[in-house]
Amino acid sequence: MCQVLEVSENGYYNWRKRGKSQRKRDDEQLTERIEDAYHQNRGQYGSPRIHAELKGLGIHCGRKRVARLMQAKQLSARKRKRKPRTTNSQHGFPLAPNLLEQDFTADAPNTKWVSDVRP
Repeated sequence: MCQVLEVSENGYYNWRKRGKSQRKRDDEQLTERIEDAYHQNRGQYGSPRIHAELKGLGIHCGRKRVARLMQAKQLSARKRKRKPRTTNSQHGFPLAPNLLEQDFTADAPNTKWVSDVRP
Protein backbone atom coordinates (compact mmCIF):
# COMPACT_ATOMS: atom_id res chain seq x y z
CA MET A 1 0.00 0.00 0.00
CA CYS A 2 2.86 2.39 0.82
CA GLN A 3 4.36 1.85 -2.65
CA VAL A 4 1.06 2.56 -4.39
CA LEU A 5 0.57 5.77 -2.36
CA GLU A 6 4.24 6.66 -2.76
CA VAL A 7 4.74 7.00 1.01
CA SER A 8 7.64 5.58 2.99
CA GLU A 9 6.83 2.84 5.49
CA ASN A 10 8.61 4.79 8.20
CA GLY A 11 6.50 7.87 7.46
CA TYR A 12 3.29 5.84 7.59
CA TYR A 13 4.07 4.31 10.99
CA ASN A 14 5.15 7.68 12.39
CA TRP A 15 1.84 9.16 11.20
CA ARG A 16 -0.13 6.37 12.97
CA LYS A 17 1.84 6.81 16.19
CA ARG A 18 1.63 10.61 16.19
CA GLY A 19 -2.07 10.92 17.06
CA LYS A 20 -4.27 14.00 16.75
CA SER A 21 -2.80 17.45 16.23
CA GLN A 22 -3.20 20.20 18.82
CA ARG A 23 -5.57 22.05 16.48
CA LYS A 24 -7.78 18.95 16.16
CA ARG A 25 -7.90 18.53 19.94
CA ASP A 26 -8.75 22.23 20.37
CA ASP A 27 -11.50 21.91 17.76
CA GLU A 28 -13.02 18.97 19.66
CA GLN A 29 -13.07 20.93 22.93
CA LEU A 30 -14.53 23.97 21.20
CA THR A 31 -17.15 21.80 19.51
CA GLU A 32 -18.30 20.55 22.92
CA ARG A 33 -18.66 24.15 24.14
CA ILE A 34 -20.52 25.08 20.95
CA GLU A 35 -22.93 22.17 21.35
CA ASP A 36 -23.58 23.12 25.00
CA ALA A 37 -24.34 26.73 24.06
CA TYR A 38 -26.48 25.59 21.12
CA HIS A 39 -28.62 23.24 23.23
CA GLN A 40 -28.91 25.72 26.12
CA ASN A 41 -30.52 28.14 23.68
CA ARG A 42 -32.94 25.52 22.32
CA GLY A 43 -31.21 25.37 18.94
CA GLN A 44 -32.18 28.91 18.01
CA TYR A 45 -28.70 30.45 17.96
CA GLY A 46 -26.58 30.55 14.83
CA SER A 47 -22.83 31.03 14.59
CA PRO A 48 -22.77 34.82 15.28
CA ARG A 49 -24.69 34.47 18.54
CA ILE A 50 -22.80 31.34 19.61
CA HIS A 51 -19.55 33.17 18.90
CA ALA A 52 -20.69 36.15 20.99
CA GLU A 53 -21.65 33.83 23.85
CA LEU A 54 -18.28 32.05 23.75
CA LYS A 55 -16.53 35.41 23.66
CA GLY A 56 -18.53 36.43 26.75
CA LEU A 57 -17.28 33.28 28.50
CA GLY A 58 -13.71 34.26 27.69
CA ILE A 59 -13.16 31.71 24.91
CA HIS A 60 -11.25 33.33 22.05
CA CYS A 61 -11.98 31.94 18.60
CA GLY A 62 -13.10 33.23 15.24
CA ARG A 63 -16.71 33.41 14.07
CA LYS A 64 -15.84 31.54 10.88
CA ARG A 65 -14.25 28.76 12.93
CA VAL A 66 -17.43 28.48 14.99
CA ALA A 67 -19.47 28.42 11.77
CA ARG A 68 -17.24 25.68 10.32
CA LEU A 69 -17.50 23.51 13.43
CA MET A 70 -21.27 24.01 13.64
CA GLN A 71 -21.63 23.05 9.99
CA ALA A 72 -19.54 19.91 10.56
CA LYS A 73 -21.90 18.89 13.39
CA GLN A 74 -24.95 19.94 11.34
CA LEU A 75 -26.03 22.55 13.89
CA SER A 76 -27.97 25.46 12.45
CA ALA A 77 -30.30 28.07 13.87
CA ARG A 78 -33.98 27.26 13.75
CA LYS A 79 -35.89 29.88 11.82
CA ARG A 80 -38.73 31.58 13.61
CA LYS A 81 -42.18 31.11 12.15
CA ARG A 82 -43.58 34.54 11.49
CA LYS A 83 -47.24 35.38 11.75
CA PRO A 84 -48.63 36.35 8.34
CA ARG A 85 -49.37 40.02 7.99
CA THR A 86 -52.98 40.77 7.14
CA THR A 87 -54.98 43.88 6.43
CA ASN A 88 -55.78 46.03 9.46
CA SER A 89 -59.34 47.26 9.02
CA GLN A 90 -59.54 48.72 12.52
CA HIS A 91 -57.49 51.87 11.97
CA GLY A 92 -58.18 55.53 12.54
CA PHE A 93 -56.87 56.80 9.21
CA PRO A 94 -59.22 58.77 6.92
CA LEU A 95 -60.72 56.82 4.03
CA ALA A 96 -60.90 58.25 0.53
CA PRO A 97 -64.42 58.43 -0.87
CA ASN A 98 -65.39 55.87 -3.52
CA LEU A 99 -66.30 58.20 -6.37
CA LEU A 100 -66.56 55.51 -9.06
CA GLU A 101 -68.83 53.15 -7.13
CA GLN A 102 -67.18 50.24 -9.00
CA ASP A 103 -68.16 51.68 -12.42
CA PHE A 104 -64.90 51.54 -14.39
CA THR A 105 -66.32 52.26 -17.84
CA ALA A 106 -65.22 55.60 -19.24
CA ASP A 107 -66.76 57.74 -21.97
CA ALA A 108 -63.39 59.20 -23.02
CA PRO A 109 -59.71 58.58 -22.27
CA ASN A 110 -58.17 60.18 -19.17
CA THR A 111 -61.48 60.71 -17.41
CA LYS A 112 -61.17 57.97 -14.77
CA TRP A 113 -57.99 57.05 -12.96
CA VAL A 114 -57.63 54.31 -10.35
CA SER A 115 -54.83 53.43 -8.00
CA ASP A 116 -54.01 51.23 -5.05
CA VAL A 117 -52.64 53.16 -2.09
CA ARG A 118 -50.86 51.21 0.62
CA PRO A 119 -49.86 52.69 3.96
